[in-house]
Amino acid sequence: MTNIQKAASGSSNEEPAPYIVDRTGAPKKAPRAKTNQSGSSAVAARVEKCLDEANRLSTEIPAVQRDTDECRLILPFEKTDISPSDADDDTRVDLILRTRRAGRKVKLQPNPSYAGTFCVAEIKSNSSTKNLNDARVQLFDYSRNIYANQHDRRFVWGLTCCGESVNAYIISNYRAYSSPAIDITDITNRRELSRFLVGWSLCRKGQLGFDETIVLRPDLQCYEIHVPSRNDPEVSVPYYLTDVIMKADRLFGRHCRCFLATPNRPEVPVSVETPIVPSVVIKDSWTVCGTSEEDDENTGLEAEVEGLRIDDDTDEINILDKINKVLGSNTDYNGLYPTLLNGGWILQPSHTGQVLDCTREILFGLHDEQKRKPPFCFHVRYAMEPIGEPLNTSRSASELIAVLYDAMHCHKALSDECTILHRDISENNILVVRDGSDVHGLLIDFDCALDRSAEKPPGRPERTGTLPFMSIGNLANSEIPRTMLDDWESLLYLVCWYGTFGINENCEDRNCSHHINYNAGDSERLSELAIHLHNMLFFNPRLGHVPKTPHHGTQINHENDINSMLDEDDEYDGSDIALVNNPENTEKPSKPIDPFEMRINEEQMISKHLLAVLKRHARQARKELQIAK
Repeated sequence: MTNIQKAASGSSNEEPAPYIVDRTGAPKKAPRAKTNQSGSSAVAARVEKCLDEANRLSTEIPAVQRDTDECRLILPFEKTDISPSDADDDTRVDLILRTRRAGRKVKLQPNPSYAGTFCVAEIKSNSSTKNLNDARVQLFDYSRNIYANQHDRRFVWGLTCCGESVNAYIISNYRAYSSPAIDITDITNRRELSRFLVGWSLCRKGQLGFDETIVLRPDLQCYEIHVPSRNDPEVSVPYYLTDVIMKADRLFGRHCRCFLATPNRPEVPVSVETPIVPSVVIKDSWTVCGTSEEDDENTGLEAEVEGLRIDDDTDEINILDKINKVLGSNTDYNGLYPTLLNGGWILQPSHTGQVLDCTREILFGLHDEQKRKPPFCFHVRYAMEPIGEPLNTSRSASELIAVLYDAMHCHKALSDECTILHRDISENNILVVRDGSDVHGLLIDFDCALDRSAEKPPGRPERTGTLPFMSIGNLANSEIPRTMLDDWESLLYLVCWYGTFGINENCEDRNCSHHINYNAGDSERLSELAIHLHNMLFFNPRLGHVPKTPHHGTQINHENDINSMLDEDDEYDGSDIALVNNPENTEKPSKPIDPFEMRINEEQMISKHLLAVLKRHARQARKELQIAK
């Protein structure tokens, strides 16, 4: 469901916000959590007094002594102990801070929102260990809501005030860091806290945790987002957006966000009557990579980049670039994979020039007591086309089957021609693309993809993918290398998922009998497809090199008519199953057979026939869609 909302304030809280079309769905509130408010008023008053002192000092410092001319006030919302309007639960926040540019009229903001929040503070009556831990847990939950509602947030600041002790926090993508406790009964410590808050007032917007490459345009009532050019990474291309299709709604992780945008600058302010017509998808996330051991002594952007160990075989932009170059001239795959328009590493402005946006630039030398370094992440962003719809918008089993075939047709080409294995076939990574009355599939999200042409040292394969659709070998964290067959196994589970819960369902009702009865026709169609895929994948004769041996871990108790699942031009010639049907072959295996290891040698042939099975079902599905037009 699409909700058109006008936020109370901008993500940086300094300008009125644009109209935003939230296509991720409205949050559902959970039961209210209790908070400990006893004795918190005095602590809150002390913190607000420090804020007042910080705001006074910030206006007295000449502009030449600041990092930026745009100093700001740090202000509390009028109400305390309140649940923000855009929270996904009813947890009440003790103190919410916002920003306002110095020199502008300050208006009361009685009803706070996470979209308009700069920082939150959790207050407890005393500094016991339990209170401190509870305050941190609540602070992390508030920070998760901030990430979800602020699409330009790179990291989050937080405060805990337990008794007379204050701790400041940086909550980044993969780790949170705390300052030493500050005793605010001591005048020296209060002065240090005031200096810290003055720093918030005078620093660049990026040092507050905001992304300076996403700019609010009050004159256009939309956001302007800058994407690195493919031709020159130091040059950015502006896009304009209001549509949010994926939020960063987790505390830790890649913080992937997706927007619908256009490269065309709006000629009039965006509104319900004059909306932006998007033509591209922009994906914004943080990519994890390794660092070399010797780079710690180096400084500066050049040394930063030289000291990095980037895995080109798993970097999504490199993989997309290779796909576009290899398959770009083949019209058979047009529209079945994302076309990369622009993209690259994000550069943030600073007082010394542009700097690479990465965790080291944010955290500098921060680490925990065990000196464990956090994962090193780059901030990446790219623009792609075409725009698709979620898989659950399929209008029938016929549409779903046709879309799945297109995606797996592309999947095989990626493996055969680009040596790229997707490794995350799931309901979120196959989209429906509509062109008038025609429909086709789109395979997306190459975060987990692997370029198999790269030389890798031996070792246990990564466990990648989406949990409900992971293959058995992936779930078991097997040492056997992943192949296309693992992705086909994921597709089988995806078909079973929709056959059970129904097409175009939100899957919140887990009563399987309800869905199967209500969607009986679709369930039968998908059940037939699932059986054929299952037989080809788990009972394939090419894996039965010894009679009466379980094929892929399952004993065959019936004759499988493989040819009945294929088109006539894809039939077996029988040569590959002669060994299975030879009654004279009674040799027993010298050791237990691992069917997952065995099938690696048959990956190409089994994948070919799995695609043929799906092709047969898709051909019938498209005939039905053509008749229905």
